[in-house]
Amino acid sequence: SAWNAKYRQEGNGGWAGVISYSAMAAAVRAGYATASTDTGHSTPGGSFALGHPEKLIDFAWRSEHEMTVKAKSVIEKMYGSGPKLSYWNGCSTGGREGMLMSQRFPDYYDGIVAGAPAMRTSFSGLADRWMAVQLNAITRAVATKLAPPPAPSSSPAMPVALQTGIVAS
Repeated sequence: SAWNAKYRQEGNGGWAGVISYSAMAAAVRAGYATASTDTGHSTPGGSFALGHPEKLIDFAWRSEHEMTVKAKSVIEKMYGSGPKLSYWNGCSTGGREGMLMSQRFPDYYDGIVAGAPAMRTSFSGLADRWMAVQLNAITRAVATKLAPPPAPSSSPAMPVALQTGIVAS
């Protein structure tokens, strides 16, 4: 189909490591010029970053920046002009990428769809643990009414602060 004079960047998911070909195909069918990045690696999970802080920077934002600059350059060379409008489309990691692009490079995109952005992921696990501690406390309170409370234990797998429900903010 004919180019609609628009560019749509496809975001990633998880730890990336793959190019979003199916999302790009959908964009092309809708008339967009499109691009995607594997964020600089092809390893499943986060092990690619161990001992390679520059690869973590690529994952965090640099690969998206470089891809955007290069994609717009290719579009201009191919069609004789740059895109009239540029959009970011992503969810989870792609949502985080879109949010970061809007903050670091606000002139790159005219619109950003940042679905379920995976922001502050270092706190996600802590929030899950906090909820588990709270639910365990409720269960203990109910169980105490039915039976004597169990003796306190200290598990090396769970810090004392989480066992007692104390979470620093």
